[in-house]
Amino acid sequence: MVLVGINQKIEVSKNIKVIYLPPHLPKLNPSERLWLYIKQNTLT
Repeated sequence: MVLVGINQKIEVSKNIKVIYLPPHLPKLNPSERLWLYIKQNTLT
């Protein structure tokens, strides 16, 4: 079982690996990476 919230739990199959990610992670957000590229290459 994986804790979802304070009182919520979900069943996870044994062949699925659950990885914790912080709620705000710009390095893994594709739109943030695109915006960074645009700022660095076209707005300078």
